Amino acid sequence: AYRLHVQKYCPRQRRAQAKSGRDFQLRARDMVVETEHPTAGRVRNIGIPVKLSETPGAFRRPAPALGEHTDEVLRELGVSDARAAALRASGA
Repeated sequence: AYRLHVQKYCPRQRRAQAKSGRDFQLRARDMVVETEHPTAGRVRNIGIPVKLSETPGAFRRPAPALGEHTDEVLRELGVSDARAAALRASGA
């Protein structure tokens, strides 16, 4: 008699495998990639889901730290450096 082993295909197990990086399909498709972060060290990220042969995606830099680009964004929005400093000092 044919017997289905449901445990092998349980969604909970798939999530655990995905988080641990042991899932063979995710590894084969480079869906879990490790990168070096300047403050966090080695971190695992979700890979690029769409695989294009002529224009492949890639991780170019790590995720920004909290507030890392705040000054740049405020300048692009027309906020003066003095106003940005006042906002920072007020805790905003």
